[in-house]
Amino acid sequence: RDLKVKEPIECQGVGSPNGMACVQGIHVLSYYLFGGVQINGGSTDWLSMNRGGVFRPLKTTITGATGGAQFSPFSSGNWHISVGAQGLYSQVLKTTNLLLGYGAVTYGTWESQLTLFGGYTINRTDSVGRPINTKNEVILALQAAQRVGENLKAGIEFFFISNFEIVPVLASIRYFDNDLTIDVGVVFSLYKEGAVQKTKTLGEYVFN
Repeated sequence: RDLKVKEPIECQGVGSPNGMACVQGIHVLSYYLFGGVQINGGSTDWLSMNRGGVFRPLKTTITGATGGAQFSPFSSGNWHISVGAQGLYSQVLKTTNLLLGYGAVTYGTWESQLTLFGGYTINRTDSVGRPINTKNEVILALQAAQRVGENLKAGIEFFFISNFEIVPVLASIRYFDNDLTIDVGVVFSLYKEGAVQKTKTLGEYVFN
């Protein structure tokens, strides 16, 4: 194992942050297939900030913008704690303004970790011809990652959302070098106990 190679964005899973702090002076430019471009950087060893956006003039135009900050006040041995806030604007077939406040506790190191993530969202959705819908949700997520090679890391993330019968699951493989990461992942849907068989898929929720 090449110990000289280290993942540059140890504070971030593919779909959610963990409790570890981003390193001061490390600034990462990310490109997501449907999520657009995002810049994430450590202003200090305990404060990081991100911002980004997307515009895709497809058959259904996708527009989005996001920004947030993460504060990491505690790190001792294998235990790490962070809190943060994230804002999101998106417009597909409907317009969504979302604010998320969250906390994350991680046990482990950048090579092998388990994270419990908890958040609360304020979501305001405006669909053409429909009344504005405002709702709040509680989000719980479980994130696990393991280094499986000199330059490879496997990860899985489960998202439990109140009043939502689907449990999105994100499985991923991350290739990393000292200044580069490439994530390849797949999202699939599990259903909570008691969910009706005609519950829409995750894709139908996003694009309808």
